[in-house]
Amino acid sequence: MFTRKRRLTVAAATTAVLVAGLAGCGSTIAPGTGRTATSPAPAIASPATSPAPAPTSPAPAISSPAAPPRASAADQLAGFFAAAQLADARLRHAAVLVNEGIGTTSMRFSPAALAAVNALDMAPVAHAIPAGLPAELLRRVLLAYSDLESRTMSLVRVSESAYYPGPLPMSGQEGSYIYGCLRNGAPAAARFGGDLASAHSLAEETQSMILAQPDSRAAAELALRIAFINGANSGCMSCGGAVFTTLTPVIWHPTYAPEVGRSDGTIGGIRFTARYHAARGWQVEIWAC
Repeated sequence: MFTRKRRLTVAAATTAVLVAGLAGCGSTIAPGTGRTATSPAPAIASPATSPAPAPTSPAPAISSPAAPPRASAADQLAGFFAAAQLADARLRHAAVLVNEGIGTTSMRFSPAALAAVNALDMAPVAHAIPAGLPAELLRRVLLAYSDLESRTMSLVRVSESAYYPGPLPMSGQEGSYIYGCLRNGAPAAARFGGDLASAHSLAEETQSMILAQPDSRAAAELALRIAFINGANSGCMSCGGAVFTTLTPVIWHPTYAPEVGRSDGTIGGIRFTARYHAARGWQVEIWAC
């Protein structure tokens, strides 16, 4: 089930937060120096010759510059949110075209529908997920990703209908299989908007962080979880319907069995191998089916 490999290269990024300082200034006016006359009567200056006192003006008000917005994890996940929204739009477009080809007893899909389905690709969404996110934020991000993968795999079986010259009866084995696959994506489509909004809301509340390095164990576990989601939706004749509301446990425990060889641990109780290559990132294989 989980035999295919995906290359995930995660680039670490840091975000600096700049805090603007406030500078204040003021001015004081020194009083003039008085002078006492020596004659019995005080000297009175003529109004015509007396200099007018210099007007005093208050120091100009200094407006405080607006503090820059605090950097958040939403900035670090901006690529993921953009890729997820684009994938959602393409999925909805493909679903409309596919629905047009479903009749009451048979189905036949247009070239436009087949092209739209064949163009679906969740790899850009997966590649945009950075490694090293806090557990709850990672859970919400992967939940939204699993919604997209479930919907995608519920549609891809449509391409198999192209091998039939005419309408495909829904009562036959192949037709009933494809029709059942199409229904698998409906629950994920219904919840995707809320799941993505939930991930975005938490990301905005989470301060930006130092992400994990591409060769880190966190990056390997991210690759494993994405591969596990993909396999659950496409392996062993499955076709969508697997939505992950929790993080699948990953346990690192190298073992060797003569019949299967060496493994590095288990994910969801299934053994896996994980190898890092500088040019390709983590290459993972999950032993199922």
